Amino acid sequence: KVAIYTMNRHQDELNIYMANPLSTVCKLVIQDKIDKYIRESSMSSVKITDNHILLPSERSGFTHLYLYNLNGQLKRTVTTGTYEVKDVYGYDELTGDVYYAANPNGATEQQVYVSKANGKTLCISGKAGTNSAIFSSNFKYYINIWSDINNPSVYTLNDNKGNVLATLVDNKSLKERLSKYDLGKRELFS
Repeated sequence: KVAIYTMNRHQDELNIYMANPLSTVCKLVIQDKIDKYIRESSMSSVKITDNHILLPSERSGFTHLYLYNLNGQLKRTVTTGTYEVKDVYGYDELTGDVYYAANPNGATEQQVYVSKANGKTLCISGKAGTNSAIFSSNFKYYINIWSDINNPSVYTLNDNKGNVLATLVDNKSLKERLSKYDLGKRELFS
């Protein structure tokens, strides 16, 4: 099958079709409608696996994840709440786990999460600040990239439970070089 995305002129309706190039049958499987407009980044964040479609959508007013089968049947709402899913890493067909980055602790922090098939959600990054991930194809391992307003990026190799297996880049020399300057301490406030 071939997935085909279409959007109307007002950009408030995204349609995903599954087409069979041999039979030329094309079937609408998902129709996502939003009050305002659909961000183009939502389309590039859709993950299609052998049996599922993981769709980010702002239909609730916040970007959240919805898991469908290839026939367009909603299997589960993966995330809910008053926060944004910032990045979609993928869906593990073997375990039913969904990996993503989100900011439930506020816009100044981003963590890496796994939402288990049983509905339990775990934070697998842990350090306050901005975390992002690059996952292996089987979702067993990931490289976590962490930084905050006072620390340069640190790259670690982690397992999918969040355990740090190795530090790849610590940027310690850069931090030491910067400490020689009186740059002051940066603090976030509102």
